[in-house]
Amino acid sequence: MSLQQDIPDDLPSWEFAEDVLGGFDQFLDVSSFSQLDEGTSAVTREQAPVAAEPAGPSVSDADELEPAQASRPSSSRSDPDGKKQRQNRQSQQRFRQRQRARTESLEAQVALTTAQVQELQASQRQLEARNALLESVASSLTSDVQEASVAEADWSHLPASISDQQRTLILSVTDGEDLVRSVQDISRMPFTEFVSLYTAYARKISQCLTQIAQQSGSTSDLMQELHKWTSEVSGMLVFLAVGNLKNYLAFSSSRLDGNIGPSVSQLPDNFYQDFETRLHLTEAQRTDLMHLRRLFYAKMGALKRERKQLLQQVPAGAAESTLEASTRLADITAIAQQLHDNSAAEFRTYMQFGSAYRRGILTLMQQAVCIVKGFPYIPDKPRILEILAHQRSEMPIVVLSQPLGVDDFEHHTNWQLVVNYLRMITKENLHLYLPLTSPS
Repeated sequence: MSLQQDIPDDLPSWEFAEDVLGGFDQFLDVSSFSQLDEGTSAVTREQAPVAAEPAGPSVSDADELEPAQASRPSSSRSDPDGKKQRQNRQSQQRFRQRQRARTESLEAQVALTTAQVQELQASQRQLEARNALLESVASSLTSDVQEASVAEADWSHLPASISDQQRTLILSVTDGEDLVRSVQDISRMPFTEFVSLYTAYARKISQCLTQIAQQSGSTSDLMQELHKWTSEVSGMLVFLAVGNLKNYLAFSSSRLDGNIGPSVSQLPDNFYQDFETRLHLTEAQRTDLMHLRRLFYAKMGALKRERKQLLQQVPAGAAESTLEASTRLADITAIAQQLHDNSAAEFRTYMQFGSAYRRGILTLMQQAVCIVKGFPYIPDKPRILEILAHQRSEMPIVVLSQPLGVDDFEHHTNWQLVVNYLRMITKENLHLYLPLTSPS
């Protein structure tokens, strides 16, 4: 093979190579190309006469030319280009690694933040449920329990003038047309209007008692009238207690004649001692009242222990996961319902206690005396029983509220005797004393 055939006629110039690499100026050091251009121009000028000769170069000249022309383009064009490309690829690889690491870091932070937000939301729901539960317990004797008690109350012990189906009460104390009022009507009645009605009933009952004391003949008509007044005012109090216990407590603890004076809780013991003397209780009645007191506080103590156990079951602390928070929320909801039932049972127990005391053990005349002699107050029934208990050296409330060797189920069973006792009270025997310890 001849030397002429090995060397192409149209070798690319360095200007062409620079044009090809022009897009890589930002990555390459073009100063080296300037030096190469100068060297190439010098070689071209030196070789120009040789190219003009008609005869081709000698073998020795070809030997010198071949390494020069073959080696320079290879070293100048490939080595810097390959080095810069490798550097570029490494830089891009490092950049992609940094971007990937940053993306992974951000994704991890987002996942962590999302988990924390979900945990906080679950904790918030749990705290809201717990707060609602505690509010329900704190207001166990307010509207929620009152609304439930309207449906759950034992209406069999209420006065005869109450309609069992419509649960309305006829108030005939006012002059003119009788007033028909429902539980909702009385529960929404303004305080002043309720006081005015109660005061009117107290006056009517006082007039009846005076006439009965002065009557020498038959008093059956007066007793019927007395029965009507006491039944209506008692029913009015029951309706208020069932429909709006908050107003009932405010009413029963206030002075009702509009004058300034102590509240019911501030009345001295001698007020209740004098009041108890005016009732003229028999020994059988005193015995029944003490028996009722023991059963009542044993029942209330059992309900209190049940409520304490339920509160101890309320989970504390924040949930560790959304699933755990949902489970806790369901548990708290169930406990809240049980606490609501417990409070409703406590309310019913108090209502049943008052009915057994006033409408079962006391006679009609004694009920009337309670209204007239207690005015302008409504004497506190538990306070009256404590006066009797002190006189008879009975056990204090704090002792009666303890189990006393009896499980709570038996305390609930014993109170059922009082519930059955209330079912014995009818329109025909409402004015009589019904024995509690040995009912006939």
